[in-house]
Amino acid sequence: MSSSVGWGAIGFDENGTSVYTDVPQATTINYVTTEDCTSPPSPWQVGWITDSMMCAIDEVSSDCYGDSGGPLVLENVDGDGHLHTVSLFVGCLNATAPSVYTRISDVADWIKHTVCERSGELCDGSKSENLRAGKGGKPTPTGSIGANGESIREFLFSRIVQ
Repeated sequence: MSSSVGWGAIGFDENGTSVYTDVPQATTINYVTTEDCTSPPSPWQVGWITDSMMCAIDEVSSDCYGDSGGPLVLENVDGDGHLHTVSLFVGCLNATAPSVYTRISDVADWIKHTVCERSGELCDGSKSENLRAGKGGKPTPTGSIGANGESIREFLFSRIVQ
């Protein structure tokens, strides 16, 4: 199961203009293999989806304009969450075009290095790096975030008005 959260468009008005809300929205969408993601009628071609990406699709809900960069949490059978971010999609509610997500774990070192280099944050010994360790300097449990050890999914969904 994959859970996507964002502030993207929730529909369109009579003029075709995107309609947004102040409340973040959440939806559950289904993981699809890279082979399925790049098979017709999908617009994504073989070779376009790399190992640092994953795809998901649903016929009822999807990511939409304004959701790019937002989180997608893919839970494994153990309940651990793997964080991804919305990268590519073709329109909203396009049942033939899976949304494509970046696997954060594959680019985490690059993100940390780039943020450290450009801002001084997330560097070894920086304030933000020390905060990542959690209360009392103890590392947070694998697959969890937040001071209470919440799972990524719990953390995201506890902050959304449903």
